[in-house]
Amino acid sequence: MRHLGELDSADKASAFQDFMLTNGVSIHVDEEADHWSIWVKEEDDLEKASDEFEQFCSYPDDSKYYETRKNAEAIRQQEAKRIKEIADRRVDVRNRWRKPLLKACPVTLALIVISVVVFLGMDVAKKKEEIFQFMSIANKQLINQLPLQERTVSGVLKAEMSRGEIWRVVTPIFMHFGIFHILFNMMWTKDLGTIIEFKNGSLKMLIMVLLIATVSNLAQFYFRNSPHFGGMSGVVFGLFGYIWMKSKFFPGSGFYINPNTVFLMIGWLILCTTGAMGPIANYAHGFGLVSGMVLAFIPVFDS
Repeated sequence: MRHLGELDSADKASAFQDFMLTNGVSIHVDEEADHWSIWVKEEDDLEKASDEFEQFCSYPDDSKYYETRKNAEAIRQQEAKRIKEIADRRVDVRNRWRKPLLKACPVTLALIVISVVVFLGMDVAKKKEEIFQFMSIANKQLINQLPLQERTVSGVLKAEMSRGEIWRVVTPIFMHFGIFHILFNMMWTKDLGTIIEFKNGSLKMLIMVLLIATVSNLAQFYFRNSPHFGGMSGVVFGLFGYIWMKSKFFPGSGFYINPNTVFLMIGWLILCTTGAMGPIANYAHGFGLVSGMVLAFIPVFDS
């Protein structure tokens, strides 16, 4: 804020504040011991506010300064209503978590539970090969049965679809290959998934997850030409991308993400592409992120 000057009565201070508000300039008034200090809130409004303040001080009894009070009050009421609507749309995660998890966000819970069960089956029950063959995007036995000329990404997918194995475009998201892998993904699934599901509802959350999973899995399979990948991270980046775009371009949506989180997620995405973290499904990450960002601009996925 920048200081404009001082006035000697509350009535004058209020009149000038109302007049400036109707002209699109926000003024702050501080009551002092024997005067009222006048401040302009935005630096960009300083020149305009200074000129008007000089005019006001020269002609403080001009009727134009006192005829705007009704309009100023209407503007204040409209702004208060807008702020209340934004507050009503915001998610209070602390209050939401007081509900039973299954009732509050069943889709997010299902993603976590299925992932944990699959991980235990692969790692603890030593059923890695059987589970992988059932849930991976491509069935190894089917690939071996295809003629060599049909062992392409499109050929394999076409053969699987003809056999009704449509689940394969989604189920790789439930397979994780290490404790750090699943802990990292489940943490972000809980944090991001609950925010979106609370706001948009379980049906829209489910559709979003299916779309992001399909896009990210198909991209990884297509560009790497290998079914050996898995994990929820493509979906995680998609959910992050959705909230990021809503927060940036639709502030009235009630979604917000801390800039530090954006820095962390984008930094992790870039770090993974360097190969320093080992074999990573980078195409799934990238296409998951982009698909989530795109969904943020589609009205059907609004809350």
